[in-house]
Amino acid sequence: MLEVKVQFSNLELIERLRRAVSGIGAKAARRWAPRFEAVLKSSAPQRTGKLQRMLRVEAVGDVVTVGGPDYLAYLVKGVKPHMIYPRKASVLRFEVKGELVYTKRVSHPGFPPQPFFTRSLDMSLRLLPEMIMEVLENA
Repeated sequence: MLEVKVQFSNLELIERLRRAVSGIGAKAARRWAPRFEAVLKSSAPQRTGKLQRMLRVEAVGDVVTVGGPDYLAYLVKGVKPHMIYPRKASVLRFEVKGELVYTKRVSHPGFPPQPFFTRSLDMSLRLLPEMIMEVLENA
């Protein structure tokens, strides 16, 4: 009778488990990222369309990143009231109701965080368990 005995050190076993879990996470992230991007784009504020065109959700390994225009962070986090001063000139210049205005400073009123990002994330996270199950079933 042939007897085969396989033994793993704890470190080998932990490493194999880590690779397996990481692989499952990466596959689920790759499936989930495009769906999150679609939900995010459909719920983003739409004034010029720039935000929707520039939003990108990518999965790199088991990490999902969101990219977009420079002002995305301000929309997501909001802005506290603050003063705006000229940087390269002695005055600020802008137009109000067709008339040019020159001033040394402007009081920006700030604005609250826009809820589109957290709502989209919440809706999309509900899909994640189902996608993980699909990955496990196809593994």
